Amino acid sequence: MRLILVLISILSMSVASAAVINQPAYDLEQHYLGISKILADEHEKSACGGDIEVYTANVVDSVRKAREYFDYNYDWNKAYGRLFTIDPVVTHSLATTLALKDIMHMLDFNKPQTIAHALNRVIMWGPAPGAYGNMTYLQFGQNGKLVFAELVFDNNGDYYWVYSGGSFAVRYNVDITIDVTVGGSTRSYYLKKDFHTNMWNMVPVVNPVANPYFEGFVDYPSECEA
Repeated sequence: MRLILVLISILSMSVASAAVINQPAYDLEQHYLGISKILADEHEKSACGGDIEVYTANVVDSVRKAREYFDYNYDWNKAYGRLFTIDPVVTHSLATTLALKDIMHMLDFNKPQTIAHALNRVIMWGPAPGAYGNMTYLQFGQNGKLVFAELVFDNNGDYYWVYSGGSFAVRYNVDITIDVTVGGSTRSYYLKKDFHTNMWNMVPVVNPVANPYFEGFVDYPSECEA
């Protein structure tokens, strides 16, 4: 038994020694991880950031770049058991985004069940036509459950959120489709990635060319409202 353990240890050391670090990639990974923390710190101070204006997409972009350079060292990371790790403030800042799940490689587009699982705790935000910001949002849960929230106003001009339970199902053929059912009514959306911002959005199937900011749902809240 001891001999087997020694041989395993030697083999592991051989594999590790065979893996060579891409130093520039490692340095850039650490660089962008540091930037993501600075951006997240500012983003957490207020909706528009603190001393500088920072949006959710800015944080996502820096984390995505860090992940890209981390993956350059795939063999070296595997040999030494390195996992892609981000600062807790970054995790908190992006906790309800599907973009973070995407960066962490939790989406397998050949397996719709992984997409449904990744949607757990994700919030997709509806249109924000005025100073009050988003008027609706969907918060996905486990086992195909979700909550639909709508901002309503009373006769006194006060406003508050009204919540309704619902369900969702994920289908995947050529496109990823999410069927959302609330109050007995079902609407279908294409789940798409915006490669400009690296965020995700939901576009109505009945109008696939619609701007998701006006007719669908997006992966981050409207920020810097009055």
